[in-house]
Amino acid sequence: MHADTSVLRDSPLPSSVQEAEAARRSAGATPAYRYAGEILGVRISAVTLPGSTKDDDPIGAPARDVAEEKDLRAGEPPTVPGSAEDVEPPAEPADPGREEITAAGEKAWPPPRALWIETGVVLLVTTVPYVFYSIWFHWLPDPQALPFAYIESAYIFESVAFGALGLHFMWRSGEPLEEFGIVRPSRWDIPAGILVMTACWSTSGLAIDPFLLRFLPDASTYDERISLLFPRPQSPAEYGLLAISCAAVGLQEEIIYRGYLLPRLARLTGSDGAGLLIGTLIFALVHIYQGPHGVIHAAWFGLATGALFLVIRRIWPLALAHGLGNFLAIGWWE
Repeated sequence: MHADTSVLRDSPLPSSVQEAEAARRSAGATPAYRYAGEILGVRISAVTLPGSTKDDDPIGAPARDVAEEKDLRAGEPPTVPGSAEDVEPPAEPADPGREEITAAGEKAWPPPRALWIETGVVLLVTTVPYVFYSIWFHWLPDPQALPFAYIESAYIFESVAFGALGLHFMWRSGEPLEEFGIVRPSRWDIPAGILVMTACWSTSGLAIDPFLLRFLPDASTYDERISLLFPRPQSPAEYGLLAISCAAVGLQEEIIYRGYLLPRLARLTGSDGAGLLIGTLIFALVHIYQGPHGVIHAAWFGLATGALFLVIRRIWPLALAHGLGNFLAIGWWE
């Protein structure tokens, strides 16, 4: 907004005002009329005072903006438009761990190479040690049982660590957590989890076990060693510790092998089906310590729950089915 300055140009000012204004000019301060304009919220472009020339403050010359006037009052040179000082600093670079979406709507992060590395790190930490230990466990000449509290406590702390790692990579991806099945729990997750557990165990008992008993050697030799890793609880306190351990293990394995791994493998292979088969194979290898029977049962459970996960995208009923099945197997059916 510009004020009409014709009245100021045509009206003589007292000599005392002219002297004060000349002193302000010589000191490089803001002219009084502009200073008043800033206070009143208007912008006066120029005024020619008696005794001044157009070069001092030409009428119609572009007025300095408020920022320039403040620079002058502070004793700093004015900022020249287009200069380095006038250029805004570059924006902070985006977090390379967060996903960026291109204008075409395609996911630009993480690139395939980074995705392979990330998936390999997760498997290296959570899966490779288990596979190695499972194979080595069968070659031990005389394995010894460890205290129940020690074993179950180790499972709990290990599950918390592995689950946290999986959740961290999910968050760092920048993708919605719903993509990995991490959604708000629902009251329907409990009956759904019980139904999933019942269906998987019933199918194993009715269809898989007869096949295994016919074509594979008896599993009793493996059961004796497995009981050293999963001793049966002997007191209410041990049953309580077992319940916590099974819940932690079930949740952690579903977070890693269904929630995290299946979407990653599907994206890397370009197919949900291929990702499901590879994920099922990896999950089965983790259970080599249970012998051929345990590997096949684990493969069936991984295949069934993995296929269900790709449909419902919910971790909670699968984790409940997993933990409840482990609890019943160790606490009563072993």
